Amino acid sequence: MEIGGSLIADRRKENIVIWLFLLGVGAVQGLDKDDERWLEREVAALITREEASIFRGLSNDDDRDLFRDIFWSRRDPDPRTTENEFRHDFERRVAIADERFRARVGPGSQSEMGQLFLLLGFPASIDMGRGSIPLPSNGGIPEGLEGSTTELTPAGQGGGAGRPGSPVDSRSQRIQTWRYPPDEASGFPDGLDVRFRAQPGYGYRLILSEDLERALETRRQSLIAWPEIGYVLENGRLVAPQTDVTDNAANSSLATQILDDLIAGAPVSDELPFDVTVAFFRSFDGAAYMALLVETEQEMTVFGAVTPIGGGTSQRFEHKASEIPLQLAPGDYTVHLGVLDAETPAFGTRVMTLQVPGFEGNGLRMSSIVLYDGAEKSDARAGTPGRAFQFGSVHLSPKGQRPFRSADSLGLFYYVYFPTDRTPELTTRYVFYLDGQERAQTEPKPMLVAEGQALASDEIPLASFSPGEYRVLVQVEDGLTGETLEGRASFTLER
Repeated sequence: MEIGGSLIADRRKENIVIWLFLLGVGAVQGLDKDDERWLEREVAALITREEASIFRGLSNDDDRDLFRDIFWSRRDPDPRTTENEFRHDFERRVAIADERFRARVGPGSQSEMGQLFLLLGFPASIDMGRGSIPLPSNGGIPEGLEGSTTELTPAGQGGGAGRPGSPVDSRSQRIQTWRYPPDEASGFPDGLDVRFRAQPGYGYRLILSEDLERALETRRQSLIAWPEIGYVLENGRLVAPQTDVTDNAANSSLATQILDDLIAGAPVSDELPFDVTVAFFRSFDGAAYMALLVETEQEMTVFGAVTPIGGGTSQRFEHKASEIPLQLAPGDYTVHLGVLDAETPAFGTRVMTLQVPGFEGNGLRMSSIVLYDGAEKSDARAGTPGRAFQFGSVHLSPKGQRPFRSADSLGLFYYVYFPTDRTPELTTRYVFYLDGQERAQTEPKPMLVAEGQALASDEIPLASFSPGEYRVLVQVEDGLTGETLEGRASFTLER
């Protein structure tokens, strides 16, 4: 989706509004300079509107110190470790922003471009009005595009909105657009375009819009790994969280002990059987969004660790949900996975290897194909435990290893990705095989094409299909270039 709007005329007012809008912070009253600096500068890119409101309402230093501890704990991906990996990565981004976004006043991380980078990272490409400039795969901003200076153009050649020869007309009015690819976990299923306008003597200023405010707030919320850790006020004082992450991830929990033993080499357990299905989609910064589906006969606690083969930091999780979302860099991983019935307490475990794909490149790329048997509108936040298969406002009911029935419709959901500098004419068709023999096929139909991606979500009635083990071949073709792409999925049909 494209984000943009007109600048507020009164620049003094805009200076205030932009910070409150971009950073999710309202007017600060009753805070000393250190508190204001923390709220409006140090964590301004991350803090949600709700959190900012709570912080502003605290009346003493002890409560504000406790708030800071809770703030970072909510974002710690692995509370078991002594280091908060999220905070470490954020501080690394601050250092990068200070270097790359050299602001005229203050550090680069406090410029509007720097603040956006802290929240979203480097864009996939930048549009300067002369076409899209792809960025290096390892991230970065080309020299001269950081927004630390404003280029001037001769009078009469600028894009100003004022009278010919006016100061506005004689200055560059270039628009710089940062383009981010679709990312379900962050709440941008259609991607995100953020625009800046060159301002003489300052650099690039963010162009405001209500849509951008909502999009950035969604992103801030998506970075909270532990929403169950809340801010509890009793008699006007902030108290330590009653919800302890040890319920999900601490050393004392049974699930954690089982997982530790499994990683240490304990044999797998089939006491509680379960099925596992994974699906991959394109995400930010070259990473992949992984939606993990664990199917059991009844509700279980799902826990596990995903570790890069060859070394690296593990991502641990533990949730009472069958759908687990993860962000992973392309590469090979070892997955230690388990389910636990807390009442028995019986458990089952599994160890498997996983190859996470990359979706960058010049040709067509296909996400995983999600098979589903139902979809519903949802106001819940996508990319959270239990909502890993929610795309935008629609949550799919995925089918992993569980069979379909003849009364069902087979839902197929997937994306096709391509470079943003091309607009293909994509069609898709399905060919069904039973016992190795072709049994049915569909006519080609157009895909819904947006910038950098195309989407298919089709439902095919199964009433005329015979029971059995099916393989479906998905064939995608670009009518402009003739390039083709194939994907495969399997399902079982019972009466």
